[in-house]
Amino acid sequence: MGNNGGTAPVLEAKKIIKKYPGVEALKGINFDLKPGEVRGLLGKNGAGKSTFIKIISGLEEKTSGELFYFGEKSEIRSVQDSERLGFRFISQEPALMEDLSIAENIVFREKELHGSIKRVNWKSLYKFAKERLEIFNLTWDPKLEVRYLTIAEKQMLLIIREIFSTGAKIIALDEVTVSLSLDEIRLLYDVMRKQKKIGQSFIYISHEIDEIFQICDSVTVIRDGEVVLSESIDDINHNDLKKAIVGKDIEEKQKSDELDVNVNFDEKQSSESVLCLNNVSNTKLKNIHFNLYQGEVLGIYGLRASGRTELLKTIYGLLPVQEGCIMFKGQNIVFSSTNDLINKGIGFVPEDRSEGLFLGRPVDENLLISSTQKHLKPSNLFIDRIQEKRIFEEVAEKFQIKAHSPKAEIDYLSGGNKQKVMFGRCLAAHSQLYLVDEGTKGIDIGAKNEIYKIIRQLVAGGTSVIFTSSDLEEIIHISDRIMVLHEGKIAQILLKKEATKEKLLHYADGAVDSITEKEG
Repeated sequence: MGNNGGTAPVLEAKKIIKKYPGVEALKGINFDLKPGEVRGLLGKNGAGKSTFIKIISGLEEKTSGELFYFGEKSEIRSVQDSERLGFRFISQEPALMEDLSIAENIVFREKELHGSIKRVNWKSLYKFAKERLEIFNLTWDPKLEVRYLTIAEKQMLLIIREIFSTGAKIIALDEVTVSLSLDEIRLLYDVMRKQKKIGQSFIYISHEIDEIFQICDSVTVIRDGEVVLSESIDDINHNDLKKAIVGKDIEEKQKSDELDVNVNFDEKQSSESVLCLNNVSNTKLKNIHFNLYQGEVLGIYGLRASGRTELLKTIYGLLPVQEGCIMFKGQNIVFSSTNDLINKGIGFVPEDRSEGLFLGRPVDENLLISSTQKHLKPSNLFIDRIQEKRIFEEVAEKFQIKAHSPKAEIDYLSGGNKQKVMFGRCLAAHSQLYLVDEGTKGIDIGAKNEIYKIIRQLVAGGTSVIFTSSDLEEIIHISDRIMVLHEGKIAQILLKKEATKEKLLHYADGAVDSITEKEG
């Protein structure tokens, strides 16, 4: 890691305060960033990170305090003000021109920034774009319309466009690795390290503690609108960061929680088989066979294109079964509709929250949408609103869902609270099997532990959970058994006590031993 302790800051914030009606969002934030430095910015959802970034980028104005860019006091009243000074912001939700080509998205950004393109030279435009793509070893056709790119590819395009835009000196990256593969993350880090050497500086926002220690030189933690930690990365450890973010020591709590969830697997195995997949195959999966037991958490691990998400979608009826059968509580559910599966007791929490949530609609509607039939009056013609209100309040209290009002739009909830609404939806529908795809991705450490607590509550009551994750530490922590997938096949199934990060990566990379499911 670089050490820029004696260098003047490229960006400095002094005593930044931001007040909204009835709320003080930022309470005197001090922050600095030096040339060639990567500074991590961490905090729980709602801590004030986004508000601070909006102020330094010009999306919002501060109530009081001072901002300095390159030693000069600066009044940032618009995005254009910050961009003229070299600030660029890369969000986890790429805002690109979908109907235009990759090349146009890259080059027209230059025109927006500098007004330098008077007339389009298409040959030069495609050549320019191709050169930028090659920096990331990408062989995309520059003429391809952006609408045909995956979410991860759009994220990479936005990263390329902003980091290498003319005049870019300070880059803020907000949870940009959420949709990226491990190889893409490594490539991003390589590029950031090269750009550091020429003086480019980065603010790196993430909820993943491991990432902070991989790429950052220093870190700032904001909690409840105040800076509670600002240190060199060399002077702190993982637990220091977790404690600063949450406000208490969670390491010992995690250990005791882990003991709570791990009833001897033999005891769970002696219970009934809730779900059985018998040689299930389709275009994404090949001969998948396993049993899931009552009260079990079965973790699913695998690299990109391993089939993790596709397995859950196949069980939930979103992808067809071409061969084999799926038995849930003794019934073949292969030809059941999604509505039938919900009524049978299967709930799905998708990786992409926008797939599962009805944006623009109230929190209570989102939570109760799968259980409407259970809230009908005796006539079966009208919804019992009193019963609905009672159930919403019970679920919201159980899962500690924080919303200003049941009628508040779901869009305004934090990522952790949105995820808890998805879990609450399954609870309201009396789900007995939860299919959870990357259930903690993109949420802070405090919210993650709340999700783990929810899962422990569920399995203690006899509910079964299939939980996919790309986080090795998490999948080992939460699971009774771990199934490793590789290219749509089961590479191995391990008991928790057998699982290590090295073993999981070994099988995820395609090593296949003699597979005997650990069922006795």
